[in-house]
Amino acid sequence: MINKRVRNPYPIHNPSTSAQLSARTISANDLQVFKGKKIISFEQWEKITKPKDRLEFFPNEYHEHVFMFGVPDNFREDVYAWYKNYIELMDFTKNPPYGKRKCRDCLLSPKIEGSYFGLYKFIANALEITEYEDSNNNANALPTYPCQVVNFYSCPYENDKRDGNQEIITRNELFVLNQIAEIIGRTLSKALNIKGTRIIYKIDFQVGKVQEIDTFLCGDKYAHNLPGGKPVNHKLNHILPKIENLLHIPMTSLDDIFTILTDKEKMNIVFQIGLDKKSLEHKDELIEFFMSIKGNVKKEDLTTSTPLLYYVGKNKCSICSQPANIDCINCIDKDMWLCVNHWKDHETNHH
Repeated sequence: MINKRVRNPYPIHNPSTSAQLSARTISANDLQVFKGKKIISFEQWEKITKPKDRLEFFPNEYHEHVFMFGVPDNFREDVYAWYKNYIELMDFTKNPPYGKRKCRDCLLSPKIEGSYFGLYKFIANALEITEYEDSNNNANALPTYPCQVVNFYSCPYENDKRDGNQEIITRNELFVLNQIAEIIGRTLSKALNIKGTRIIYKIDFQVGKVQEIDTFLCGDKYAHNLPGGKPVNHKLNHILPKIENLLHIPMTSLDDIFTILTDKEKMNIVFQIGLDKKSLEHKDELIEFFMSIKGNVKKEDLTTSTPLLYYVGKNKCSICSQPANIDCINCIDKDMWLCVNHWKDHETNHH
């Protein structure tokens, strides 16, 4: 059971505030005309060859790509106006395919396995949004993750279906939570992808050359022709001033991701690096939200479908023991790794 309301730390479009022409359910098959245009079956509408002629009718079913091959520029504005009314018709008739489309941005909507580290399930299970009790103390099972209903118009979390003051997650809040999950997923991915995390530099002080190696792409036969797919050679004095310092937080496994999501200090560091400018304004609220659910989260709910969890910073600077990505190949008798703060000292004292 949820003991506190989910606050929205990030402004989003509220999906249930779209124009509603009627509170009752009505099928498009029961209508003949909508806003002055005749309603026909999608099969009939699709057979109309000229795009302009199609604008004189509305199909009775929702299809995401109704103008799959585009429209001429000279009546693009007419198409935009037509499409707006078409969506209003689908909303008015509570069309199930359109209801499924509207659910795409809900936290409980089925997602690609491993997408954004499984944060959707991670958050859903932490908030225990699976059942509630009605006013008669009867247990009512709600969909677990992922949702089996997947129809906006049949959503059991619809806001006006709550009983009394009982605090259960509402439909609007599920859309807010979905956006939070995606913001954090993108943030973690960006932190993993910063150049300092993926790159190692093999430095030869004696000849003044550096070999740059992308540990994620090098060695992958499918990335051979991509930038970073092969080692890149640089002159020592050109590349070393440009080397980025490593993120000092390990991101080698889902265990490390779990640690970040449950540690306020580590989360703050990663958020400073990975959040976009707009989301950075809400950093403290996002951290507060994750800290409020940390007692309920489960590491096993996290998952990933990509081999992105690489971390070259497992190598420690031989001088300060901080994460390092500069390898001195001249010190052949020992494994000599250096951070950006100490490579110059090593060159001065040893080479």
